Amino acid sequence: MAISISLDNVARAFGTVKAVDGIDLQICAGEFFTLLGSSGSGKSTLLKILGGFEKPSSGSVKFDGADVTGVPANRRPCNTVFQDLALFPHMTVAENVGYGLRVRGGNRNDRVKRVNDALSLVDLKGYGERTIAALSGGQRQRVALARALVMEPGILLLDEPLTGLDERLRQQMRDEFGRLHRKTGATFILVTHNQDEALTLSDRLAVMHNGRFEQVGTPDDVLNRPANEFVARFVGLESIVTPEAVRLEDKTCHATISGKHFSFAAPGMTAAPRKLAIRPDRVTLSEDGGIPVTVARHHFRGRHHELVLVTGDGTTITAEVPSDRSPQSLGIGMVATAELQDGALIPVMT
Repeated sequence: MAISISLDNVARAFGTVKAVDGIDLQICAGEFFTLLGSSGSGKSTLLKILGGFEKPSSGSVKFDGADVTGVPANRRPCNTVFQDLALFPHMTVAENVGYGLRVRGGNRNDRVKRVNDALSLVDLKGYGERTIAALSGGQRQRVALARALVMEPGILLLDEPLTGLDERLRQQMRDEFGRLHRKTGATFILVTHNQDEALTLSDRLAVMHNGRFEQVGTPDDVLNRPANEFVARFVGLESIVTPEAVRLEDKTCHATISGKHFSFAAPGMTAAPRKLAIRPDRVTLSEDGGIPVTVARHHFRGRHHELVLVTGDGTTITAEVPSDRSPQSLGIGMVATAELQDGALIPVMT
C-alpha cells in the first residue's frame, strides 16, 4: 500500500556544511516525486534520510503520519535501488531477488512465487537461474528493481539508478519506471541530475540547490513558470534576458526586447516578471522582421543545430535549428533576425 511522506524542517549538517538545510515537504501516497539537482545539492543526502541511512541533525520524518525519524533502514516500509545496484555476483538472479524475503523468513513456496511474480513484473520471466555476469546492463537494472519490488514496499527510493546506462537503455528504463509506478501504485522517490528524467516521470519535483528547495511543483510549473533564474537554467532555459520594458495588463504580459515588442498570455500572473527566458526550440531565423542578431557560435547536436546568437546590445539568445538546414547557411558571423514564435517567452519572476 502506498505511503505518504511528511518532512518538517529536516536538516543534516556535516561539520559546518549544511547538506540539507531546513526542508519542509509533503508527498502524497502513490505520488512519483523527483529530487532534481546537481552534484552537491543535497538530494542524495535527503534520500538517505528518507531511507533511514542517515539521521537528520534536526527535524522530523513521518510516514503516513507516524514519526520514523529514529527508525533504522531495515525497519522502514521502503526499499532502495542504488546507483551501483549492489547485486550479489555469486548469486543467481532469483537468489538476488529473493534475498530480502529469505532474511525475513517465511514459507519457501511463497517466496518462490513472489520472486517469480517480481521477475515477471520487470519482464525477466525465466531468468531466475541465470548469473548476474550473464546479464546486460539493462537486465541488471531490472533485477535490482525486482529485488526492491518483491518486498512490496509502500515507498520505493531510486538513487540515480540510470547513471551508468547508455542513452538508449536510459530511455527504455525511464519508460519502465513509469510503467512500474502505474502498476504497483507505490510512492516513488527518484533522485537525479537529469532534467529530462525528472520532467518525463514526475507528478511533482523539487529543484534542489545548496541543501534547499528552489522550487517545488509539477513539471509544467517548473518548465513554464520557473521560480527564479537558477531553476530556469537548470531545466535548460539558458537564454535569460532583461526586457527594456515589461508590463502586465489584462492577463497579458507585454515586453520589449532589443527594441521589438512581444506579448504573451499570462493567466494567474499577479506581477510583471523581472526577466524572461527564451525557449531555444521556439526561435527561428529569417532575413528580416525579428530581432537583429549575429551568429556567434554554431554546434551540430545531431537532430538540430544549436546556434548562439548575439543582438546589437550584447544579449545572447540560443536557437535550435532543424538538422536538415544547410550548415553553410548558418555560418559564424552570419547576420539575420531572430523571430520568437508562440510559447518562446517564459516568465522568470526572481
